[in-house]
Amino acid sequence: MDKALVIGAGAIGRGFLPFCFENYLDLIYYDSNTSLIQDLSSNSGFTTYLSDKSQLRPLYVSADFISPHTVSKLIFSTIKIAFICVGPRNVENLPSFIKNLDCPIFALENDPATVERIKLKYSIQNVFFGVPDVISSCTASPDNLKLDANALHTENGVLYLESNSHYPLPRLNKSIYVDSLELQTQWHSKLYLHNTAHCIAAYLGSQVGCQFLHEAMRVTSIRSTIKELLCSLVTALHRAYLYPIDELSEYADKEIARFSNSNLFDPIDRVARHPLRKLRPKPHGRLIGALELCITHTVDINPILDGITAALTYSNSNDDDFQNLSLLSSYGISSFLWHFLGLPLDGTLNKIISSHYLHSTND
Repeated sequence: MDKALVIGAGAIGRGFLPFCFENYLDLIYYDSNTSLIQDLSSNSGFTTYLSDKSQLRPLYVSADFISPHTVSKLIFSTIKIAFICVGPRNVENLPSFIKNLDCPIFALENDPATVERIKLKYSIQNVFFGVPDVISSCTASPDNLKLDANALHTENGVLYLESNSHYPLPRLNKSIYVDSLELQTQWHSKLYLHNTAHCIAAYLGSQVGCQFLHEAMRVTSIRSTIKELLCSLVTALHRAYLYPIDELSEYADKEIARFSNSNLFDPIDRVARHPLRKLRPKPHGRLIGALELCITHTVDINPILDGITAALTYSNSNDDDFQNLSLLSSYGISSFLWHFLGLPLDGTLNKIISSHYLHSTND
């Protein structure tokens, strides 16, 4: 049977993608985490649970699991499509065998710039962008983890993939091949209405000690801030790109529901990870980039400033950005924004963020 290769056995790769391939393609997983691959292989697979309204549908995934030590097992001629789900920071550390893939390779990395980075790094051209409009957790409920320590929960979402005429595109479930214009629409909606609101809900939830995102959305003040934020972003996107206001509003309503989904068990520390990457300015920064969008189109910026302040004060000693964020007090907010995010000391963004930060943290 034809194969689909997933590079990165994390939340999207292991949680959501199996439902896309079900009944169509067999799965091969590659991950540099050899202990994870050994564990998955020794158990002959894993279980992922699809949240559909109030129900959870289990899917047991039997697949081939490949680590850096077992790549010789790959038969490249059987692989008809491949997906990269390793995180934007890791796309320069992909396995070298990617050059041997004669099939479409889709980067599902929350950053369209990763496509060109991969092409340049590995001297290949068969890389395209994909937008997974879905929340996939990196864990599962306590009861399901007892049944399978590698179990995950995922939302019932949609995978938007960039169409191209150079390769035959296999049929998949829950997937839509779209042209570049539609993909851009889906990307802007996800970047601002999903990604921005998603991480802000996590940073605000972390401030009050929540472990999962749905717990944060039960806090009245957080839920109110996210609704106000989405209202601002819907208006800004409509003014910036002339996207239909009713479609944007429907997307925003969907976000409130999906963030509140108690079946997902979406961990705060997963959603909040790498705050400095999320804070970066345009073109793909989901926090300061979104602030620029809101300023340009004259909508309320207070909700996103609350989120930026929460990101700057995020404290998780296990996060890669913890050490740099811990330097904020010694640098001072303005100098920190300049040194770590490149915001000029005399620039408007630096002044607005610094003022709000100092006002909020001195209260």
